[in-house]
Amino acid sequence: MKILISPYSQKLPDKKRNPKDFPYWEKTISLIKNKLPQAEIVQVGTNEEIPIKGITNLAHNYTPENLLKLTRTCNAWMSVDNFFQHFCTYYKVPNGIVIFGQSDPNIFGYPCNTNLLKNRNYLRQDQFLHWWHESVSYKEEVFVNAETVTETLFKVLKVD
Repeated sequence: MKILISPYSQKLPDKKRNPKDFPYWEKTISLIKNKLPQAEIVQVGTNEEIPIKGITNLAHNYTPENLLKLTRTCNAWMSVDNFFQHFCTYYKVPNGIVIFGQSDPNIFGYPCNTNLLKNRNYLRQDQFLHWWHESVSYKEEVFVNAETVTETLFKVLKVD
């Protein structure tokens, strides 16, 4: 079983943590490995991104063609609100889970994916304001927990 993760959104110009970045990847991967020890978890992204502890492989700086080939081999994929969810949706890669925090999945998500949002009260006032605007800050509490993500993944994969 192969699961792709795209854990980061684009780096901000001021080098602050992107408010879209899910803080519980390490625990999520640990929970997946506890239930599916043979699962291959591949982190996709860029060379600038820090590998998440527990992943099996890195797929950094892939060309769009190679990234598409990789997605065609996965059983499921998970990402934050970033390029990868749009890429996978465009190419109709099934079994997608997208983790939202302050951005609105009703605007930026797709109904063909499973969009996880903890609470609409955490959404930013101005959804179209740049993420590096001074009024936007990183807030860990806006995200669903690792258990919610893994339970959702297991439902998508039909794993008991």
